[in-house]
Amino acid sequence: MYMAIAVSTAQAQSPLSFYAEAGIGTSRLYGKHSCCDTRIACKAGIGAKYALNKTWVLQSALEFVSIGGKDDMDYVKNAKMNELYLQIPVRIAARLPLGKDYHASLNAGPYIACGVGGKTSGSIPYYHDAGSSDGNRLFKIDTFGNILENNAGNRRLDGGIIVGIAFEYRRLIIGAEAQVGLVKINQQLRQVIDTEEFHNYLPRNFASFFTVGYKFRLRNAARRDRARHFLTQNEIAWSFANKSPMLVRHIGSSPGRCRTKAPPPFKSPVSM
Repeated sequence: MYMAIAVSTAQAQSPLSFYAEAGIGTSRLYGKHSCCDTRIACKAGIGAKYALNKTWVLQSALEFVSIGGKDDMDYVKNAKMNELYLQIPVRIAARLPLGKDYHASLNAGPYIACGVGGKTSGSIPYYHDAGSSDGNRLFKIDTFGNILENNAGNRRLDGGIIVGIAFEYRRLIIGAEAQVGLVKINQQLRQVIDTEEFHNYLPRNFASFFTVGYKFRLRNAARRDRARHFLTQNEIAWSFANKSPMLVRHIGSSPGRCRTKAPPPFKSPVSM
């Protein structure tokens, strides 16, 4: 019994872990009159995971995301929109053990994002005072901000749902995910450009990524776990053979420095 308790203590681990992750994929705008082409998207961030039990894990992160889309419309030629967001997803994951050191997980949850930058470029027809067109004029403006202030008119707040799958081998994480925006990110273009193409232009964001990450824990937690695993089979066997109710451990300043000692021998009282 004592040996089982000692082994259980040595294998205990903290439920809180951290990870760094980066990914690359594609993104586009979807919605009514928003049939644009895909463009390269990327993301990077740091996050934390908390194991609720052996199956369910709660995770969140702070991510920097670059998404957008491109299109070639009647009024705007070679339009390219780039959106830079700071994004916070909150997901619940279900883990499925596949072996001793690796497992798979399915995750889903909401996200909220704030636009911090990005540019929109393209070309529009240039007209003289007489009303005749004289070719196209190139433009490059900020993606976020009021369109009357020479911006593209995108709103900064975005939000939606993320679903993904991940495979973990020890500390390595490989995954795939998709995020579907539920917020209409631009409702100003249709008010300024009076064409049938822009009349019901209400785009939303969509992106998918392949990701690679690395999981780690805080230094103090790692030291405690290494100190627990330093208990050797001989020390556990000694405690079991001597029926000691507990192991007295002395942990030094360096990680993993651990030793055990037996309690002081019993001394009978001296008779008068």
